[in-house]
Amino acid sequence: MSHDPLAGLAEGANESPAAEANDSAQTATADETTAAESTDGMQVPAVVVLPSSLTIAEIGELYPVLSERLQQGGDLSIDCSDVDVVDGAGLQLLAALNKSAVERQVTIHWHGATDVLLRAIAELGLGDLLEVA
Repeated sequence: MSHDPLAGLAEGANESPAAEANDSAQTATADETTAAESTDGMQVPAVVVLPSSLTIAEIGELYPVLSERLQQGGDLSIDCSDVDVVDGAGLQLLAALNKSAVERQVTIHWHGATDVLLRAIAELGLGDLLEVA
């Protein structure tokens, strides 16, 4: 039996009027680029740029982006260099992403982790799981 730990996040992503107002006031939560083939035919990792605020308010919008990237297969590259606020829900999303990636045999490459993100990961004891550098 296969279980997607991220599946429940998509169900209530846009239910709150405050979230809808926030959506229209902001540009995309995660700036993304598509996977492309390099000149030697190898697939270049897809890149997802995490937003500056990785909190419960943003993960509903971020989940579909991460989920789609996992479904594409191949390596996934995540740029963490903009993260300056993170909470337990944001870290839970990253942990669930990692679990899903392992199940799908997708390698995650973490880039540019900020001190804020690294401290939060360490405080919750997720360093070995996430291997963010």
